[in-house]
Amino acid sequence: MNMLDQTVSTITLETGAVASAVNPLTNSAVTVNSLGNAASLLNLQTKSRTTQFTIGRKPVAVAIDPTTNLAITVNQTDNTVSIIKLGTIRSFQVTEMSPFNAFTSTTAQSLTVIGNGFQPGAVVRFNGTNLTTSYVNARELTATIPTSYLGGPGRYIVDALNPTSTIPSNVNTFTVMQAIPVGTSPRGIALDRERNLAVVTNSGSKTVSVINTNSLSISGTLNVGTSPQGVGLSSIAGRAAIANTDDDTVSVIDLDNIAVSTTVSVAPSSGTSKPIGLAVHPGSGRVVVADSNASQVSFFDISSPGTPSTLTMDAGPESVAIDPTRNIAAVAEGASSTVVIVDLATSQILNRVTGFSLPTGAIYDPDSDTFLVTSSLANNFGSVIAHPDTDTYSVTFNRVGINPTSIDYNYRSSTLVTTNTSSQTLSVMDFLTKTIKAIIPLPVSQQFAVAVDPVTNRAFVVDQNNNRVIVVPLPR
Repeated sequence: MNMLDQTVSTITLETGAVASAVNPLTNSAVTVNSLGNAASLLNLQTKSRTTQFTIGRKPVAVAIDPTTNLAITVNQTDNTVSIIKLGTIRSFQVTEMSPFNAFTSTTAQSLTVIGNGFQPGAVVRFNGTNLTTSYVNARELTATIPTSYLGGPGRYIVDALNPTSTIPSNVNTFTVMQAIPVGTSPRGIALDRERNLAVVTNSGSKTVSVINTNSLSISGTLNVGTSPQGVGLSSIAGRAAIANTDDDTVSVIDLDNIAVSTTVSVAPSSGTSKPIGLAVHPGSGRVVVADSNASQVSFFDISSPGTPSTLTMDAGPESVAIDPTRNIAAVAEGASSTVVIVDLATSQILNRVTGFSLPTGAIYDPDSDTFLVTSSLANNFGSVIAHPDTDTYSVTFNRVGINPTSIDYNYRSSTLVTTNTSSQTLSVMDFLTKTIKAIIPLPVSQQFAVAVDPVTNRAFVVDQNNNRVIVVPLPR
């Protein structure tokens, strides 16, 4: 099983396979067969068996030392162990670091590096610069990360270098993140790339925090409605819209003056609308609000709201994305597990795209000309093609983390990010090759939890439980 995207492949072996071990440095594995008294060497790249060894009777366990590439099997009936040399491997390797990330700090940080082949006088390096290092033994080094590396978000290449060689070890990555305290129970975030601002909804304190993305400091805190959740904005209009779920309103924020401009009611004639997600057309400034409880979307102009118009949906609209060129919106409906395509010029439904399982987050990617929508219960996201001019509507799915509920994309670096609520992780994908590059353990909010700055390639991640936004530098 691929731990990055949970895809499963199969290598067919004889009956009796009971235990396996993997060497991550060689991308190979050993499986023992208790009935055949044998061990199989597997190539995990080609998904095939390379060779088979006869070992002791009734092997029940196996382990691999990655840096020596030795496999050890436990043979229960013989009361023996078998040691299998799997092949020659370079001994100078780094296999793990503790910790592998940190938050910004004014205090130096200790780093432990585990591997093999370390010599007295070996040094740990950050981006090729030597750190103060202590030699423990051939398998362990300890180093000190100075505060100069911990002052702001950054990613550093870590390796080791022996005093008798100019060839370093293999490399690892160390990530420095920054936490920005915001209001109570933050939920959603959106970036204004023109003004270098991030707008964060704080559902528990009825406020919005505005962050300067250059200085990573709070520029202002505004009072809005009850339980603000989704947020969208238009840099051209200089306005942000905030969905206040529990009082059926949308607050409009003036981003130039960092002030509440107006409040728009999206309450239905009877009952409640419970607006959750919304999106703003970047050019026209038209706001599309997902009124989850009323099963409708509301429309108004962000600069001169007036009375919103509405369109009846199927069931439980939760999030919205807009294709500004075609002037259409994709509305993710969690209750119907459908993505509904809406013509913004006529306020009519054009089509419905099925195959989703609780879609919760949606964005539009102009590079691939697709809507990207998380399918949270299926552990994937769908790339939706919606071309009304040719009556083309289709979707393809790609697996990401466990329970992805929010999504964003950096078109400059082809980096796609999902926040995964159940697993409390961040998945980082190379969107061109559709391969997962990293899984980052992080506390994340339930929805609308991530926005990526395309210039710095930093993800701004909402940490709902700890009342903060975490700035995470992403791999390129």
